[in-house]
Amino acid sequence: MSRTNENKLKMKDIATIGIFSALLFVVTMVAGALMGISMVLNMYSVAVVAVLSAPLYMLIMAKVHKKGAVLLTFAIVGILWGLFGGIFVLIWMLGFGVVGEVLASKSKYQNYKMLTVSFGLYSVGYYLGAIAPLYYYPAFWYGFDRPKETVDAMIAAAHSTAGLAAIPVTLIAIAIGAVIAKRMLKKHFEKAGVI
Repeated sequence: MSRTNENKLKMKDIATIGIFSALLFVVTMVAGALMGISMVLNMYSVAVVAVLSAPLYMLIMAKVHKKGAVLLTFAIVGILWGLFGGIFVLIWMLGFGVVGEVLASKSKYQNYKMLTVSFGLYSVGYYLGAIAPLYYYPAFWYGFDRPKETVDAMIAAAHSTAGLAAIPVTLIAIAIGAVIAKRMLKKHFEKAGVI
């Protein structure tokens, strides 16, 4: 078999990416629902999602380190969010998915640091689509038949000190999640040649 064919996604690879991407989406939904009990806690939901989803994301990359794996993962999660009204998550995931794919492919999906950057893009894409519209397009939130008081409280929480602190906390959580994933998946990464 030629090297070109070995690097193409096969049906088994697509199924693996699909299953684990659906799990990523479920982790995001569950964490978001649990963190949604408080407006301020909700601002930190992406940080929790980053820590919980890093092992799943990195497992996808360890199992399917082929061209298209990063973009397909981002796209599936983005599409699932889009189906549930998360149009901004879809847009950011597709855009960052392309960037993550380019970066990961430059190292032939074998460089842990590049995979960590692609995971960072995944998490930041989710943040920019799910939480950040409170900053750059607050009017969007009023269109969900939510009471005006609830949306006002969400926007106030986003602009509070605690809400703004969620941004660096999320970036730190991405790094922590990647380290946890590396430790959990050491055997898989070694087999895949990533570490």
